[in-house]
Amino acid sequence: MRTRMPATRAFSMLEVMFAVAILTVAIFGVLAAVGANAQLRETTRASDAAAKFLRDRMELYRSTEIDDVVALAQSETSWTGVPAANTRADGAYAGLPPTAQYRVVLLSEAEASAAFGHASTPLDLDHDETPGEDGTESDPAAYRIVPLRFAIRWPKGASGGWSTLETSTFIYPTVYTD
Repeated sequence: MRTRMPATRAFSMLEVMFAVAILTVAIFGVLAAVGANAQLRETTRASDAAAKFLRDRMELYRSTEIDDVVALAQSETSWTGVPAANTRADGAYAGLPPTAQYRVVLLSEAEASAAFGHASTPLDLDHDETPGEDGTESDPAAYRIVPLRFAIRWPKGASGGWSTLETSTFIYPTVYTD
């Protein structure tokens, strides 16, 4: 009596090619996700360092005498390079690229009114009884509170352009010279 060999089943070439194609798509998907995660991590690190830099800059303004705040702001209106990452002992700015720049803009009464939602009741920061003046009419030297816009930008990298973080605030200096 002849014994029959059990039938062995193998994958066809088409099934193997289909499985390889599915695995290839899955591997490329994972690699793309890892790359996107690395880019997002760098962007988040730079944004965090930029926020720390702006907080430190605002604190510098807040601790400056009121008479010097306007002069300091007027000296930083054009884009200026951010100090090197090692200027702070804790390396807080280490996430910023060396080409990062910042500026501080002294807002007029009209700009401050718009920026802070006071368009219907314009601000009179220089106390001259004429609220909402633009930059040519307003007297920043007479401000008791100073409206400033702080901005920092850094290159986006391969995609080109700039990433920008900006905030507007009133500075109430803690040191008054009366």
